[in-house]
Amino acid sequence: MADINTIKHSPPVSCMCLTYGRPALLEEAVFSFLLQDYAGNKELVILNDCSKHHLSYEHPEIRIINCDRRFSSVGRKRNACVEYCRFDYLFPWDDDDICMPHRLSFSMKKLLGSGADFFKPNSAYIWNNGRITELICGAFFHAQSCFTKDLFQSVDGYPEIESGEDQVFEKRIFRKKRTSTDIDVQDNYYIYKWGGSGSYHLSGYGENAKQVPGSLMARIGHEVESAIADGEIPEGEIKLLPRWRFNYLFQKEQFDRLSLEKVST
Repeated sequence: MADINTIKHSPPVSCMCLTYGRPALLEEAVFSFLLQDYAGNKELVILNDCSKHHLSYEHPEIRIINCDRRFSSVGRKRNACVEYCRFDYLFPWDDDDICMPHRLSFSMKKLLGSGADFFKPNSAYIWNNGRITELICGAFFHAQSCFTKDLFQSVDGYPEIESGEDQVFEKRIFRKKRTSTDIDVQDNYYIYKWGGSGSYHLSGYGENAKQVPGSLMARIGHEVESAIADGEIPEGEIKLLPRWRFNYLFQKEQFDRLSLEKVST
């Protein structure tokens, strides 16, 4: 049982998970949440707007909102998800990436310890085809950040655009001199899955998205519907079975050990 003093200094947090048409990856993201060692109250709000899927999972800390109509943009969907969040500390929680069990506790310790209202590490792991391949610096990934609801409101939330809404959101924050933070190798908690995930990758469409016929949202919708028609993705009622398909914690520990050995030599 967690120490009562630890709980008092662990305010409740909300994790915001947008999902569309990739339940297998979502199960890994949900499992990442269930493994969190955070002492305070927490919730995972999953916002699904794929009308082909009705997702369910019974757990007191997880709420799933299934929408019949698709949001017009990712930015609008992010803003809607914030509205469903009950707590004042917000964590983007991407449905296709992995978080280590200490993400919430480590982030809140840094956030509260600094007296700031935004925290984001300056480094993250990259996962390709079954393993962690590198640790990169540059704080590219919005989904490894956390911030207060007051801050979110002060910059008018996310712009209601198809992609890049997270970058614009952070640029608004950085104007207020909120920057990313360097952390020790072993403290990194975010695994950005790239090659071999078996699903579309929103950032993979890149800056050339506007040069391809059809909106980004429509193209992803077509890709998901084709996968459902081909039997690659189930349709209808889906009861999530949270689990990891790889031992990401072991992979991280092995990668960290080799990285630290290289530094020491």
